[in-house]
Amino acid sequence: MKAESVLEPLYAKLSLFSNLSVKNFDGKSRSKRQHEIMFAIEKFVHSIKDRCGLLPREIPSLEVDLNVALADVLDTARIFQGSVNSFTCDPMNPDHDVELHRSGSALLSAMSRLLILAELADLSALDNLIVNVQASVKRITVASSTKTRVGEDHQPSGVGGRSNRKDIKNPTSSPPRD
Repeated sequence: MKAESVLEPLYAKLSLFSNLSVKNFDGKSRSKRQHEIMFAIEKFVHSIKDRCGLLPREIPSLEVDLNVALADVLDTARIFQGSVNSFTCDPMNPDHDVELHRSGSALLSAMSRLLILAELADLSALDNLIVNVQASVKRITVASSTKTRVGEDHQPSGVGGRSNRKDIKNPTSSPPRD
């Protein structure tokens, strides 16, 4: 599974959510209730855990970096969740708005790092695949050229198994006459 297909939809959802602003808030209720927003964020965090949990196992060379980046995303997501909760409780408070934007930006930054590492994991997997294909092609080429050489050594030359070469002497024939 390609890392971009796993993480980019989550990244897009988060960036849309973090673009909320008190400046545009006119006192009417938000389109979603607090518990719906909190549930969506909880679902988002679980989705990150589920989707990204397999990435480190696929590329052992990046396992430590991917685990650290994933832990950073999950920690930042918890902070973001707390900011969203504070903001949805009191959306008119500018301090909550500022904290929401800061934590949203921090989460986007952590997600970006994870996306970059996941892309490196994809490239590493692709590189390994290319190396394996090249090795297979080389083995096939060597095997077929060896087979061709062996086949040429055992095939009779000429029609009916007779030699067309004039430099080979036939013991039953008489020498040429002048």
